[in-house]
Amino acid sequence: MKTAKIKISQLRADYGANVRFRDNYGDIQELADNIAAKGLLVPLSVEKLPDGNYGIISGHRRYAALQLLVEQGRLTDADDVTCVVQAYQTELERAAGKLLANDGQPLTPDEWAAEIGRLAEAIKAASPEQDFIQDIAATLGKRPEYVKTMYETWSKLSKTAREQIQTGKVGMTLAVLLAKKAASDKLASLSVEIAAAAKEQIKEKGDSVSDSVLAEAVNLTTNKIVQDAKEGKQITGAGIGADILANIVKVKGAKKAANEAKKEALSGDIKPTNLVSYVYELIGAMQPGNDREVLQQLIKCFNNATDAAEAVQMIFGSQSQTKAA
Repeated sequence: MKTAKIKISQLRADYGANVRFRDNYGDIQELADNIAAKGLLVPLSVEKLPDGNYGIISGHRRYAALQLLVEQGRLTDADDVTCVVQAYQTELERAAGKLLANDGQPLTPDEWAAEIGRLAEAIKAASPEQDFIQDIAATLGKRPEYVKTMYETWSKLSKTAREQIQTGKVGMTLAVLLAKKAASDKLASLSVEIAAAAKEQIKEKGDSVSDSVLAEAVNLTTNKIVQDAKEGKQITGAGIGADILANIVKVKGAKKAANEAKKEALSGDIKPTNLVSYVYELIGAMQPGNDREVLQQLIKCFNNATDAAEAVQMIFGSQSQTKAA
């Protein structure tokens, strides 16, 4: 690592590999004015490229401010700026340099998550035998489970779906929820793209929707699209948009009903004799796979009037009999 003066014209910004989302640069004009008045106080972190130019590792925001100063005629491409020239040996070292650098505007959780997912995929492609999950977690100070989730989500998504995340239209939290629900990688990507469009519609209407509600609504819409395609039905953008908005209302209503039922259970207003009908209603508002665990916790709130294990067995048993009938 060494410090060097490098001409602005020799700097290269690979926005596709930039850890910071392009619309998350903050007030570039203010930063540009500060650089014009005081100089570049924090050097750019760069590495030499095969063509003799320098690729930016950390400092894309400062570089954007320098470019603005050139456009405004306050600097020229021939002007030198101070840079720290790095010589990374591995992709993990390079990524750590980007993620752990702080140029005055901390990275968002989505930027961290997307970069970790991209990094894990790159390392696995280059070194399949490497324990990249543990290595990344140790280097970046993240939990292995978190790194694994980000990798699995990122690796499922198409280039277009990833762009929705990198432009800030869909957060990684929502992408993780969508990817977990999707039956295939293609459907995961489709869900992310639909979610991006839905968020735009919701924003235009002046509304707000939680990631969990939107994920369930998009999942319902995606499944309907697949079914319609199989049946040869016409699929339109307007139809998809209307379906999502309708599903959002449906999911919100189901969650509200479940929350109200839970409050009644906790307050003791629901009697054991109403237990089966209450749980049936609750199951209808719950995501598949979580029934037993949640039910066991809720049933314990009935003042020990009904044994949790016996009640769950009774509920699921009667449910099976109803289906069989």
